[in-house]
Amino acid sequence: MRYAVFLVAALSAGCSRATSSHSDSGERPNGNSNAELRALFDNQHVELEEHINALTTLDPDLAKKLTQYKGSRLRFDGLTTLSPEAAYALAGYKDDDPDNAFLLLNGLVMLSPKAAKALSEFKGYLYLNGLLRVDAPTAKSLAEFKGNALTLGGLTTLSEEAARMLAGFRGGLLRLDGLTELTSEPLARMLVSQANKLGYRADALPIGLILISEEVARVLAQRRGELHLNGLTTLSIKAAEALAQHKDWQLQLNGLKTLPEAVAKAVAVHRGNLYLDGLSAISTESAKELAHHKGDLHLNSLATLTGEAAKALAQHRGDLYLNSLTTLTDEVAEELADHKNQLYLNGLTALSPRAAQALKGHEGPLFVNGLTTLTDETARVLAARQKGVVYLYGLSTLSDEAARGLWQNLLIQLPSKFRR
Repeated sequence: MRYAVFLVAALSAGCSRATSSHSDSGERPNGNSNAELRALFDNQHVELEEHINALTTLDPDLAKKLTQYKGSRLRFDGLTTLSPEAAYALAGYKDDDPDNAFLLLNGLVMLSPKAAKALSEFKGYLYLNGLLRVDAPTAKSLAEFKGNALTLGGLTTLSEEAARMLAGFRGGLLRLDGLTELTSEPLARMLVSQANKLGYRADALPIGLILISEEVARVLAQRRGELHLNGLTTLSIKAAEALAQHKDWQLQLNGLKTLPEAVAKAVAVHRGNLYLDGLSAISTESAKELAHHKGDLHLNSLATLTGEAAKALAQHRGDLYLNSLTTLTDEVAEELADHKNQLYLNGLTALSPRAAQALKGHEGPLFVNGLTTLTDETARVLAARQKGVVYLYGLSTLSDEAARGLWQNLLIQLPSKFRR
């Protein structure tokens, strides 16, 4: 059964004196003395976690003693360096359940290959987010990690040699969420392999990638499950063509702010749901290419849309998401009416009678849940709709006449307060 080890303040004299004098004062401990902490650990009076986290040095004897701590985590944010001997001792930390023990060493800014080798024996979750770089020998040692997960969130880049060493990772999960550039095929293959073993978890691959090579894109496309690459701000044509071969149902590229026609043509080959929610505008040429995409198309940051681009997107045969459009010109409404599947316009804050008349020709379900009110004339137009359900769950005010007319049409979905 777990128990907590308690501690109130650091010693200014003997252990018993410190315990009695500082318990009442509430003075914050400095926690920097290994000898004092060893003595206070033996007392088992006050919670140790704050003192452990304040340590700036750690000798092997204290490290070994602290592994007896009965808590789910050991946290050492104050440590910037760690000797191999102390690392070896900390690797023995188990808690009551070795597989669920957390060892947080996020203060470390450097780690020797020998210390990394010692830590690789830890069985739980190891966090080393303070490391901004690792050389190849250290990477080789970390690759031997045998625990549940190793998190290296501070790394933004890796040398080719260090990446090749990490490609031999043996643990359950290697997290490289800070990585912005990936050009190593071996490392990419390892990351995709572990992601595929984890199933549909979207966080199984690095989420911060800004740049990938064509070769890495080809490897990432082998991901079985959702492929989220929302850090990418640019994409070469070759890399886009490679990613389009991803076979599962969701490809997210929400970091792209522009979409050249050639890139649009490449990603449109993807069969599945395509997310391009970073685009605030789209050219007619790119819209024409995306119209060939088979699957749902998410363009939820488009703030404006020309009539020509709307005409092109209306030819898309999957569900179309345009939830950032707040207004709809009559021309755009007339073009979008030709779309045959679900049309999402939940960002609209107003709908003119003429635009409503145009959308009446849209045969698929229409989502306009951002509308809070309708004029009587617009309501009459929608009430005459004969095909396709209209979702108006955002309505808060309607005249009695408008509410009555809409309620009588079974295709119109209203908030419960308007159902009469």
